[in-house]
Amino acid sequence: MAHRERTPAGIALAAGLGIVLAGACTADPGGGPAPVPAAQAVRDLPAGVRSDRCPADPADLGELEFSTSALRVLEGAGERVAIVTRSGDGRGEATARVTTADGSATAGADYTEPRDGVRFADGDATVTLVRVPVVEDLVHEEDETLTVSLEDPVCATLGERSTLELTVVDDDPVATFEIAGTVSGLEGDGLVLRNGVSDDAIQVDGPFVLSRPLAAGDRYDVTVATQPSGPLQSCTVANGSGVMPAAAVTDVLVSCTTDAAIGFLDPDFGVAGIVTTPGLRGVLALAVQDDGSLLALGTSGLTRYRSDGELDLGFGLGGTVATGLSTGFLGDAGDVAVAPDGSVLVAGIVDHRGSTGEDFAVRRYDRDGVPDAGFGSGGVVTTDFAGGSDRAYAVAVGPDGSVVVAGHAAGPSGSDLALARYTPSGAPDPAFDGDGRVTTDFAGGADLGLALALQADGAPVVAGRVSDSRGFREDVGVVRYRVDGAPDPTFGEEGRATVRFAGSSTATAVTLDDQGRVLVAGHAQGGFSATRNDFALARLDAAGVPDVSFDGDGLVTTDFGGPPPASAHDEYARGVVVQPDGRIVAVGVAELDTGGDVAVSRYTADGALDPSFGVGGRLTVDVHGGFDQAADAAVQAADGLVLVGGSAVNGAAVENALLRLAP
Repeated sequence: MAHRERTPAGIALAAGLGIVLAGACTADPGGGPAPVPAAQAVRDLPAGVRSDRCPADPADLGELEFSTSALRVLEGAGERVAIVTRSGDGRGEATARVTTADGSATAGADYTEPRDGVRFADGDATVTLVRVPVVEDLVHEEDETLTVSLEDPVCATLGERSTLELTVVDDDPVATFEIAGTVSGLEGDGLVLRNGVSDDAIQVDGPFVLSRPLAAGDRYDVTVATQPSGPLQSCTVANGSGVMPAAAVTDVLVSCTTDAAIGFLDPDFGVAGIVTTPGLRGVLALAVQDDGSLLALGTSGLTRYRSDGELDLGFGLGGTVATGLSTGFLGDAGDVAVAPDGSVLVAGIVDHRGSTGEDFAVRRYDRDGVPDAGFGSGGVVTTDFAGGSDRAYAVAVGPDGSVVVAGHAAGPSGSDLALARYTPSGAPDPAFDGDGRVTTDFAGGADLGLALALQADGAPVVAGRVSDSRGFREDVGVVRYRVDGAPDPTFGEEGRATVRFAGSSTATAVTLDDQGRVLVAGHAQGGFSATRNDFALARLDAAGVPDVSFDGDGLVTTDFGGPPPASAHDEYARGVVVQPDGRIVAVGVAELDTGGDVAVSRYTADGALDPSFGVGGRLTVDVHGGFDQAADAAVQAADGLVLVGGSAVNGAAVENALLRLAP
């Protein structure tokens, strides 16, 4: 039954707090008996009954309306109270019917129709309460609505808020269901599966159940967050995504495999020939110290590993020294070299912004990663060429301890190959073109010096990419200098040699063999596809001419295949070394349908693929099932083993990745 409240404060309290007002009748202030409740059952009142005091003029009738047009109620609250107000002076007895209409809520199932209408006694202009009972169930469902209306007013008119939308808010717990499946082939440790923000460590082969259940209608997406190690494996997920039904998902399949390439890696290095270091974001360049320790330069700094691949925690902070040098916006500008006295040189970029922009930068450390304050200014030296953007990509140390850095510098017609040489103390070397700086333009276009090697006498050889002023074609460019920085006129054309593959090409690595021949590696189009890139190697003789003993024309391109067509894949060589027996190893990335893999190719001294290595001389290594790539290679002098440095994506994180090829 509806009740009334005599005080205006009651209206504010009920409307503001939404509390259920029960038993709101009060005693008459005069001390007499309590009045008859204001709201009575009016459904049976004869239509049109009016009180004698009801104003004759309809304009003087008061309005009946709800205090609000919308209310909410928890399903478990039992009922919701709505406040009806009456305006005017309250003359006459006013009544109205209360009706309901289903929205998404259904009478009888979700709520009960109010039993009473509303009634205001003659002289009463306060409030009346309407109660709507709510039916509780134990089924989780969407919130539901109904409409409550005032109709057939007597001795009153209806105001603007004669209807009210009531929302029944579901408060039943959400039913959730498990996500489960099976893991097969797991041998390593550390497999972590991820579903949304929840991670679960999977220890053994067989059935698994993820820790976070989901409600029907929720999306699920099970992925590998961390691949297993010991041995390193690649795990993939099938049936791992979709929309949860109103039942458990039990068919998620996780399959783990051990890469067949493991058989060509050195089992005495790391785990089955592979070392990965979480928290470090990939290797850009490698150098080997005289005791076999490995220096790996990356965007995170300079890290040292022992000869067996174990992280050397005594080097810097936890094995890494922060260099403070930038590797450029692509993270590919920088190099590391070891001097004859054991000191370590790191090249990169320092951005002076408004003054001279990006400049060459070199830091020197002792063999254990302690900065050498006596080198340059506080252990670092920088070089600007012409006030523009200058980037250092490679560093080498001469037999006399001089430091040579190669890259490119902004020139009047684009970028030019650039070289800087410093004395062992870090000062610009005046014996190198007068001021320690040299730039070389090929044909008026953009020229980049990306790789550097020194001859036995310290004369530099720089390789990279060159183009003409029209920029229609990019080719491998090689420059050999004399010790004094002048182009060597006995090499190519005035010290310059342009190597033309079938399509555009770039050299990213260079080395010299024991006969003084120049070997470059990079990528080229037009070998197996007009638009895709393949490993590209070229060998020039001492005169800068393609060496015809190297595959007949001095040029070799290698495609790593993958699912057909081969034209859909790119491969890029990033590093090259010559083993003590004369065989040549190129490393880089093969971007196959499965993502990027570390790619290694081995050739005989005459440029033929070595059939005893990998599959037809080619090897791809999938470290974690993500995008993996090699950036550089080095040879451990003591045993001639080839080391490969790069990056591997483990779940969503990029890690240092090191590999050592089997003898």
